[in-house]
This record gives sequence, structure tokens and C-alpha cells, in this order.
Amino acid sequence: MSQFFSTEPGRQDQPAPSVQNHEQKAHVKTNRLEKQVEKLETELKEKKAQMARKKRKERGGHLLALGILFESQFRRMGPAEQNRAKGWAEQLDPRSKQRVLAAFERLSSEAKPSEIAAEAQQP
Repeated sequence: MSQFFSTEPGRQDQPAPSVQNHEQKAHVKTNRLEKQVEKLETELKEKKAQMARKKRKERGGHLLALGILFESQFRRMGPAEQNRAKGWAEQLDPRSKQRVLAAFERLSSEAKPSEIAAEAQQP
């Protein structure tokens, strides 16, 4: 028991110096581990954010490609088919619906490629 508690008069309830030294080392190790955990958590958070940005960028590319495809097909559609396609916008949220309807308006106001070619051939 004397190894754990001091035998000096007046210090009987205090740990011996070797125990205090061990406790200090354990505290230092705990602090170092806490800092390592904090660093790893930060790195994990950054990695998750990076992966989310990558997925968002990929999704944006998909949406752009689909938009280009749909736009080219919309220009080839007859009026009845175009009206049917415009009806699809009704199921969208208000913001997206507004954007889609603006795109339909732009596409409707632009001349079709076949109309441009016909006008170019006329004298």
C-alpha cells in the first residue's frame, strides 16, 4: 500500500509521486487521443462533404444532358405533342415548374431548324 500512497507525514491521503506521474501521463495520452479523434472526425466530415459535392456535380451533368436531349426532341414535336409535354410541368414544385414553363416559352419562340432551312432556301 505504501507504493500508492505517500508515507510522508501530512500527505497520507495523497497518491505517491509515482502514481501522480502515471496519472499525468495518462491524462496527456487522453488529450492526445481526443485531439486525434477530433482530427479524424473533421477529416470524415470534409470527405463526406466532398463526396456530396461530387454526387451533386454528377447529377447536374445528368440533368443537363437530359435537358439537351429533351430540348432537341421538343423542337421536333408537333403542337399537340408539345402541349402534352408542357402538361408534365404541372407535377413539379412551383420553382421548377416556373423554370420549365420559361424554357418551353423560349423553345416555342425560337424557330424550328426545318423552318430556318426553308426560309434560307426562299429567294
